[in-house]
Amino acid sequence: MATGVYQIELNEKLYVGSTTSGFSKRWRNHLWYLRRGTHCNAHLQSAFNLYGEDALKFSIIEIVETPEEVIAVEQHYIDAMHPEYNMCTVAGNKYGVKCSDETKRKIGEAHRGKVVSEETRSKLSIANKGKPSNRKGCKLSDETRKKISEAVKGISEETRKRESESHKGHKHSDEQKQKISESLKLYWHKQNT
Repeated sequence: MATGVYQIELNEKLYVGSTTSGFSKRWRNHLWYLRRGTHCNAHLQSAFNLYGEDALKFSIIEIVETPEEVIAVEQHYIDAMHPEYNMCTVAGNKYGVKCSDETKRKIGEAHRGKVVSEETRSKLSIANKGKPSNRKGCKLSDETRKKISEAVKGISEETRKRESESHKGHKHSDEQKQKISESLKLYWHKQNT
């Protein structure tokens, strides 16, 4: 079972994702929800509804050796490719995604009446001790930084070349240029303080 990062192209725009359960299984999962009109990514669902299934192109970006490295490699590609269909700019979570009132209602109904055991409460308490409730701006541990660094260094020359080729002729919108500029300014400010 292959583990790694993939992209879905639709109308010359991209979605970047990752899988630890195999590419074909993940692709079938996306198609299942898109065909039913219930995909959790509203941008991708809207484009699918507009352009149809024949316009979808699924391709593997990189096969990753171990599942523990997948999120770091996915984050590298999200940062490098700026995929338009990704609702989150952080791999592996939905921080910053705004739920509709209907979605909030459905989530509430699904959880209403559930009882969390004392053991689970204890584990959650221990896991969240010392963590800010708002994860934005949270400092990464040296170990996490090292893992991300090693994952990015491990990107093959073939993948780098393929990524470079895919970006030739691609022009960023003024809004994308502004976001990139702000991101780089913030990065360099943090590096120099």
